[in-house]
Amino acid sequence: MEEFHVDYIYNTDTGVITDVKYQQEMDKKANEPVKDSDVILKIMYQDSAEYEIDKITNMTQDQVLGLSYKLAALNENEWDGNIQDFLEENGAESVPIIVSNGRNKGLPEFFDIVVDLKVGAAFLEKDLFGMEYAASITHRLEHGRTVFTPDERNLIVNYGYKLDNCGKTKELAETLAYQIENEPVNVPLTIIDAQAEIGELPDSMIGLSEMHEYGYFADEMFPLTKEGALELFERDLPVYLLYGDGSETAAGDREQIVGHDGIFGIEKADWQNEKEYRIYQLKNNPELRDFHFTGTAELLKRGILSDDFKEIQPGALVNKNWIRIFDFFTALASFQTVNI
Repeated sequence: MEEFHVDYIYNTDTGVITDVKYQQEMDKKANEPVKDSDVILKIMYQDSAEYEIDKITNMTQDQVLGLSYKLAALNENEWDGNIQDFLEENGAESVPIIVSNGRNKGLPEFFDIVVDLKVGAAFLEKDLFGMEYAASITHRLEHGRTVFTPDERNLIVNYGYKLDNCGKTKELAETLAYQIENEPVNVPLTIIDAQAEIGELPDSMIGLSEMHEYGYFADEMFPLTKEGALELFERDLPVYLLYGDGSETAAGDREQIVGHDGIFGIEKADWQNEKEYRIYQLKNNPELRDFHFTGTAELLKRGILSDDFKEIQPGALVNKNWIRIFDFFTALASFQTVNI
């Protein structure tokens, strides 16, 4: 059978001629992995809910941002609405990598800059809050290839949500991507470090991004849910009621916490003191006759405590020399015990 090669397609309804070979080349370029130097521009159309995401290969992010402001400021009388013509006329070498009603329809979105033609405004990816930013970073790194396992991808997104630090989230994603390809032996350590940072937060049910979206941005505060606030308040830790205008009020009683419908907080310094400084009460054994209450440094010096602190881990306390752990602040106030 004789083969036929179509070079051009003419649409009789629209009068548009499509260069098939050119479109095939563009489809190939659109599915290539994104380079660090590429700038990704999302353009939201003026007269519909559609959009396109273009890869610009010959400009810096600042140059593309300037171009975006120029595009956002145009009115209907100043151009014909053809995005590709505008980019070409302004010196941008671009490839539409995702078009909402066409090429790569449905692929995960990512971008460096967004232009919303409906409202005539442009903004940067870093203006996104934690989880959205983390998702955008991973989608960019995985465009045209698979890099992360589902667990690694979830870790990056959770890291972004909990810590809401664009720079550190990007560093984590890029470090993991590099290590997966070049230094796989280091991947578990990077994951452990990221999980440890997430674990520094006092309340696993809320992250800094949620507090920031709420309107509270003080760097010295960790967020708490109502349940977390009540738990820490009952342990005599100072808890604050946070407000969307950036202010806070110290909780004076349990009823104030119950009646507050917003987010709560604990100062980072108070939480670090709670985590790091404990007092251990020792059993009345002959080998411990010289001790009543002491810190871990002295116990390490005497050889009573191992370097890995295994004797005072929660699962190792049965039939050991340790009977109770006192919260430092509670101990100073009333020596109320916490059973373990």
